[in-house]
Amino acid sequence: MRYCNPLLTLAALLLLICNPIQSSSSVLAAATTTTFGVCEPDSSSSSLETSCAKPPALTLENIAEFMDETIPKQMEESHIVGTTLSVVKLSSHGDHDDASLGSWLYGRVFGGEHEGYDDDDFWQYSKGYGMANVESNIGVDPDSSLFRPGSISKMFLWTAVMQLVEQGKIDLDQDICTHLKCEEIPTLTKKNNPKDYAPITMSHLITHTPGFEDYLFNLMVKEEAKLMSLEECISFRTLQRVREPGAELAYSNYGSLLAARIIEVISGLTFEEYIEKNIFEPLGMADSTFRQPLPEDLAAGMAEGYAYNGEGTVKKHFELVNGTPAGGLTSTANDMAKFMKAHLSVNSGGNGLLKPATMKKMHTLLYQPDPQYEMGFAHGLMDMSTNGVRVIGHGGDTLYFHSLLALLPEHKLGVFFSFNTGIENGLPDFPADKIAKSFMDHFFPAPTGKEKRAMMMMKDHNDDSDANITTTTEPHFALDYTGSYNSNRRSESDMLKVNSLAMSYDVKRGKTPGSILVSSFIQPEYTEYVEIDEHLFQEADGQHKLLFLVDEMEDGTRIVRSIFADALPVLQFTKCAWWEQKRFNICIAATGQISILLGFFIWFVVPFLRYIWSKAAALRRGKGAATDDLQQQEETPSMGPPGAKFASRLGSAVVMAYFAFYGSIIYISVVRDLVFGGSLPKWPFFLPYIAFLLGLPLPVMAVAAWRKKYWGVAFRIYYTVFAFAVQGLFWFLWHWGFVAQSLSH
Repeated sequence: MRYCNPLLTLAALLLLICNPIQSSSSVLAAATTTTFGVCEPDSSSSSLETSCAKPPALTLENIAEFMDETIPKQMEESHIVGTTLSVVKLSSHGDHDDASLGSWLYGRVFGGEHEGYDDDDFWQYSKGYGMANVESNIGVDPDSSLFRPGSISKMFLWTAVMQLVEQGKIDLDQDICTHLKCEEIPTLTKKNNPKDYAPITMSHLITHTPGFEDYLFNLMVKEEAKLMSLEECISFRTLQRVREPGAELAYSNYGSLLAARIIEVISGLTFEEYIEKNIFEPLGMADSTFRQPLPEDLAAGMAEGYAYNGEGTVKKHFELVNGTPAGGLTSTANDMAKFMKAHLSVNSGGNGLLKPATMKKMHTLLYQPDPQYEMGFAHGLMDMSTNGVRVIGHGGDTLYFHSLLALLPEHKLGVFFSFNTGIENGLPDFPADKIAKSFMDHFFPAPTGKEKRAMMMMKDHNDDSDANITTTTEPHFALDYTGSYNSNRRSESDMLKVNSLAMSYDVKRGKTPGSILVSSFIQPEYTEYVEIDEHLFQEADGQHKLLFLVDEMEDGTRIVRSIFADALPVLQFTKCAWWEQKRFNICIAATGQISILLGFFIWFVVPFLRYIWSKAAALRRGKGAATDDLQQQEETPSMGPPGAKFASRLGSAVVMAYFAFYGSIIYISVVRDLVFGGSLPKWPFFLPYIAFLLGLPLPVMAVAAWRKKYWGVAFRIYYTVFAFAVQGLFWFLWHWGFVAQSLSH
């Protein structure tokens, strides 16, 4: 379950104490880009062939050597306490493509095991690094240390759905209300569908395209008594339906819970019972569970979760997930290896887990934002393809555990990482993603965007020479790709909406033809991308791709609608209007916030200090000195003609209203705990209305101050800016969900 903390976003955008958030929801993305120049165009050839450095053989020894060198370095860089790892390889006896795998086929296995599913042999490398429990001095054991894989849990959910699909009990294209009593689930009622969107199907749920807004609050709880059943989870709050089902990919934990509830309705079992009976038991995953809290026989093996606070790591509590199917799995690296082996053994259907045809279908793309490109979402699996290699799987993050499961079907390879350390009051740097990117670059080097562009130009040049004509390769810049693009995974009902502003891309023209410069919350520094196909761009010195999605209007013109980034294959980024751009909103929020802070200093701090000074002076010099100080106070903004007094006091009332709002937000965010505190109280989100109403006369007061020459020029300038800035601040809070827009908000 990946998300941005709205408290962090509020701090970044309102108080301006943070840079753009540097994080990653990508499965194979890294926070830093590695230039990858192993392939160069072959100038002696008229084809697109390249002369590339030969990558290391994909042998078990090479993989083990890479992991043993890379993981400890990443752990030190990211302040990680413990890491668990499993790598599996499936090799057919008669598969000549595996002849280059060398010692792997000859059985020199490090820390692995040998199993047979039909004609297939599995090879495994598992290892623990660091500590599972620092306090008890227990190291990580891939066979017995339990970790929390987060949203990798959904791979089990969607495997279960596909089991019911092949049994004919679920139709992917059938309305989910066939199985659910939708009029008893607030989000699915006809009343909550005023735009009359089409029915939601299992295909929409399995590809995260049902069209719901997102939510964060109450995903986790600290007390077992606050855990809800699936039936309670899907009815706990009403989510708005914000787009047509199937229109856009926007990661949805809620959609996953609906799918899990359908499994319960059809099977007559709880979700936990179904997974145990139909997946864990057949695969021999005896050390895995969705039950919370952990069963007694597994609790002793649970790795502790830690958080790095800038000075050291602090032990944290066990995370109880409300909506277990979305992220409540607990497992070991060796158990996850068994699950990977099942998904890699497509021809046998995972030893009976699914029929071969169903397994193959599950791995194919079901949603493609642009059908001409093999990019999108499979049947419940992220398509994380990179470096020219098909990669499917899932990432997973709780607050204190960060994980990745990646399958390379063509290479019959599976990799699972999990780390037991997060960041205190911040976002992780996703170390699993960094290691995965390094792994792909090491074993599967591929041409960069710049190299591909050069090859395209060379091919065009050779084609033109052969045809004895002259043409030029023009990029598709008739379209305007430049602008800001905000995440479509956002709430429309609370302050989580502001995550859309924080999770954004900014695009401007590059310095060379066919190039653009891209800045994002993943990589704030502008990075050059070059066009390698129609509307498709790749990092000039890397592998990440951006696909611009284009709409054709009735008059034949085309406009850019959104971006699909392979670094974040779980959502899309919508091109936004100027009033939703980050720079504009930071300017509005900063001006308003600085005005409020200055107002607090002028109207409250300065008078208080003057009062203290006058009292002290009176004690030192007698009543005459106190009288002089009181005479001085006549010159402060709170004194003067009646109009000046009223204008000043009205301004101070606006400041107090906003400070009351900020205090309440701090209270519910820190004291009540933003993530674990359950549903939010409604009353704090009505306080900005008081500030807004009190502030309405301020512009008139500012005009009067200039006409009647209230105060000095400097304070008049401040008051004028203040009068308009606080209204802009209210707009910012209202637009981004910090202000209640109804009694049910």
